[in-house]
Amino acid sequence: MSKDFIIVIDEGTTGVRSFVYNKQLEAISTSYKSLKIHYPEDLSYECDASEIYAKVVEVCEDAVKKANIKFEEVASVAITMQRVTWLLWDKTTGKPLRNSVVWLDKRAVRQGKKWADDPEFKAKFPNGKALSPISVAVFVKHFKDTEPEFKKEFDKGNFLFGTIESYIMWMLTKGKTHATVRSNVCVGTLWDIAKLEWDKELIEYVGINFDQLPELKNEIDDFGVVDKSIFGEEIPIYGVIADQQAALFSQCGTKLNSVKCTNGTGSFIDVNVGEIYKSAPPLFSLVAWSIDDKITYAIEGVSATAGVCLEWAKNNLELFDEFDNMETQALSIPKAQGLYFIPTFLGSKMPVMDFMAKGALFGITASVQKQHIIRAMLESLGFAVSLIVKRIQDEGVDISVIRMSGGVSKSSILCQMVADVINVDVELPKTVEATAMGAAILAAIKLEWATNDDCDKYIAIEKVYRPSEDREKTLKIYDKWVETCERVTGLQTL
Repeated sequence: MSKDFIIVIDEGTTGVRSFVYNKQLEAISTSYKSLKIHYPEDLSYECDASEIYAKVVEVCEDAVKKANIKFEEVASVAITMQRVTWLLWDKTTGKPLRNSVVWLDKRAVRQGKKWADDPEFKAKFPNGKALSPISVAVFVKHFKDTEPEFKKEFDKGNFLFGTIESYIMWMLTKGKTHATVRSNVCVGTLWDIAKLEWDKELIEYVGINFDQLPELKNEIDDFGVVDKSIFGEEIPIYGVIADQQAALFSQCGTKLNSVKCTNGTGSFIDVNVGEIYKSAPPLFSLVAWSIDDKITYAIEGVSATAGVCLEWAKNNLELFDEFDNMETQALSIPKAQGLYFIPTFLGSKMPVMDFMAKGALFGITASVQKQHIIRAMLESLGFAVSLIVKRIQDEGVDISVIRMSGGVSKSSILCQMVADVINVDVELPKTVEATAMGAAILAAIKLEWATNDDCDKYIAIEKVYRPSEDREKTLKIYDKWVETCERVTGLQTL
């Protein structure tokens, strides 16, 4: 029987999805399962990695069933995943030592402030490099201090460390593969992107041994085979890549200065900056991907809140029943009537760095209706993207077009705001599932179904938003919105 299909596992912040792609890289089926989020203490955000793995298996089985194919027809599995989310697991049983810490967790901000005042810590890390909001070092110390069972298991040393794709691969291969990729590990705090190596000083401080760390591999590589006991067939794992870099790869290929914007849980704007590492804070410097050991770099700006605030408006405020209705209501009025919504539910990086910033709505009058609030929210998401793109332009990146992806990108208001503020075309593909497509293309290249040169040909553009005649009015609103952003910082003491 011929092997003409690829399964992509897309492990996200709030759920796990699987896609089946044919040789033409068309998604012929998909399956989704949501994840239970755990909040054991203030500022926390955790998931049970055992649940994640179980649902990975479930969605793969369901997607194959929906595609009306058999696992023996699958040529490869590919994986794309949320970044940073990490865990420790027993290398004998595969049981996690505790829940995995998700990238939205903010406890390290609070704990880091305590560390910053510790003379011993300051002497060891004078540059404060361990004090990132996602710092593994801070979290491990916090868990050792507050969770006796975790400390007991940690001190035994019978564990492995990895981000979530490392655990998924380890489980799928029955412990034969313990690996990660640079596109994911470069966002964490235990790896030095400038030197392209593990940070020895931090690793030793955390108390993890180097043989407990995953092997670094290229995004197109041989990651072992899925054990036959899982799907009834041995299936090679060929493509693994972090979610935002996957979307950049599928939407823009390998073109220098190409820009994509993914609007999902948050907004992530990434640009391919080529083969030279570039530091541009507060933007993140990333490894976009490594193919045949050749590194391509990217810089990225993040607005942590996009779909999060729309879910809040739907479920908590009940401003609309369905997301299609949200856009209809917002378009029923010509403007937001002087309302400015600041979507900093999960902190702010620009224009002011404050990881504890709060969201806000300014300019409320008695005549404001829910349609005005919805429109102000969608405009603000477009403005948040524009703010980041402008910062990228400050780095000398010549941007001619921006490609959108992610479910929130279906908003015409968001896309038009970006086109007007940046004064470039904004392209919306027919499919907004660019992340899974990126992983599928990597596996297809390994299978010799595709090449690096034509990897973006699979994206068909559905609509182009061009700068409008009203862009000068939009720019005035945008400038006022940026000023208003500063009012949401410094509102919480830890």
